[in-house]
Amino acid sequence: MNVDGSATVFVEQAGVEVPITILGSQDGLALVDGVSDGDRVRIGEPASEVD
Repeated sequence: MNVDGSATVFVEQAGVEVPITILGSQDGLALVDGVSDGDRVRIGEPASEVD
């Protein structure tokens, strides 16, 4: 969730971040609109390396 209340996910195949609409959620699962069936997405910040 972004500061302004919007939500985005990173679509790995396309290499871009896209806006989504969260339609509902329960028990750690979410129903969203804005991505296609089969899209591989990443949520949250990517892990960073620690020196």
